[in-house]
Amino acid sequence: MTAYMILHTPRTGSNLLADLLSSTGVAGINGVERAGFFVGWGGVALKNNGIEKVAEYLQDSTTPNGVTGCKGDFIYLDRIRGSLPYGAIEEIVGTFDKFILITRNDLVAQAVSYYVAGATGEFTSLNVKPQSKRAILYNKDRIAWLISRIVGDNARMNRWFYEQDIVPLRLTYEELVRDMFGTVSDVLDFLDLDMPSKWEPLPTLQQQHDQRKLKWVTRYKQETGHNVVAAPD
Repeated sequence: MTAYMILHTPRTGSNLLADLLSSTGVAGINGVERAGFFVGWGGVALKNNGIEKVAEYLQDSTTPNGVTGCKGDFIYLDRIRGSLPYGAIEEIVGTFDKFILITRNDLVAQAVSYYVAGATGEFTSLNVKPQSKRAILYNKDRIAWLISRIVGDNARMNRWFYEQDIVPLRLTYEELVRDMFGTVSDVLDFLDLDMPSKWEPLPTLQQQHDQRKLKWVTRYKQETGHNVVAAPD
């Protein structure tokens, strides 16, 4: 069995990637809503039942070809660590054969999207709510703080891969939304899987277009005088 994990920070397209991989039927993800290993169903299972639920979770996500996959926000590794016995996280992560890392080049856009999603509770097009009565105001300091947090988490992920002597497949949000077919093809190649014939990238999730976010990204870049992008590896 091949087991892999997609590691990411918030608002990098991890749900979209999981949705597309699920639609291939061969990539070890049975639905985007059950792909989150440290949050959602996976997180609840781990917190309530402990490490013995890991095998059950992986089995639930396995496609008929024996591949199992999931995704995990890197910050949740620390959050859930205290809910499990000492060394359990390391044991869990050690069950995976391959890792995929997805980041975002435009850190301003990532931070703004993170800010709006956190304030509204709308993280995907599956949980869009009626417009909140509470206004969400532009906050340059909040955006700057989120950028610094993302930069720190990206550095921690890179350090973790280096310490574990793991070479992940590296993807970006920008290349995913620009070329969904090509990105999925790269992932399947990385997993030694063939692309199903006649597969097309038709995700169930839709991009959350929000003119407010576009305006805030432009405003922040104008006010700070520079465009913040991810540092090279």
